[in-house]
Amino acid sequence: DLAGVSVSMVAETVRKPRATANLGGVLPGRGELAGEWVVLIASYDGLGLGRTGSRRPELAGRIHPGADDNASGVAGVLHAAARLASEYD
Repeated sequence: DLAGVSVSMVAETVRKPRATANLGGVLPGRGELAGEWVVLIASYDGLGLGRTGSRRPELAGRIHPGADDNASGVAGVLHAAARLASEYD
C-alpha cells in the first residue's frame, strides 16, 4: 500500500549517430519487365550490449551480436539473391 506517495521523474534521451553496414542488391528486369526491379535489403548490425531487443535479456551488458535477429535476415537475403541470380543468368 503506497497511499499518499507520489513520484515524479524526468528523463532525457541522447541519440548518438552510429555508422552501420547493411546489405542490398538490385536486379533489373528484362523484356516485358525491363521497367521493373527486384530490390533485396537486410540490416547487418548487432544489438550492441543487448539491453533492448534481445531474446537473451539475462546477457544484457555483454557484447550481443545480432545473430538472433539480423543474421537470419542477411542469410535469407543472400540465399534469395543467389537463387534469383542463378535463374537470371
